[in-house]
Amino acid sequence: VYRKGNNWGYDYVENGGFGKKVSLDSLFRFEWVALLNLDVVLSDTNIVTPLTSYVSESLDTLKESYFVRNKSYPNQTASVFIEYCKSLLDIEFTFAKKLEETKKMKLYKAKVVNNIPMSNDTVNITKYEVNYEIQRVDTFNSQEIFKYINKFNAEKNK
Repeated sequence: VYRKGNNWGYDYVENGGFGKKVSLDSLFRFEWVALLNLDVVLSDTNIVTPLTSYVSESLDTLKESYFVRNKSYPNQTASVFIEYCKSLLDIEFTFAKKLEETKKMKLYKAKVVNNIPMSNDTVNITKYEVNYEIQRVDTFNSQEIFKYINKFNAEKNK
């Protein structure tokens, strides 16, 4: 739990007592949202070839696809499919801050199909796919969420 704009928050363990004060950088550094950086994937560190681009009639969504080749390891390639949406711009988390600033839309969906052959004695993989999506959650277990927020507020007011 943290207040928007703060660099610190409180990490609560389920059924635990007081939250442990932690920096947001350390709290999120192993989370998927921090580990995926499409700004780097679609930067000049790779050879990026645009394939398709589609804008919805309402101009609210943009879908793009790319073929990416690693400059240092040319055998490593990937297909990247991303979707942006203007109506989700208020969501704080990001997959690609620079891309979002350029497009003035929230990058909310990404699919990366890695064409990196891997094999060992028992498995032979020719490609693997990773999907990421940010969704607005309108219904959630508010009782559980507010329990943590109330703990946070009680500790801050001491």
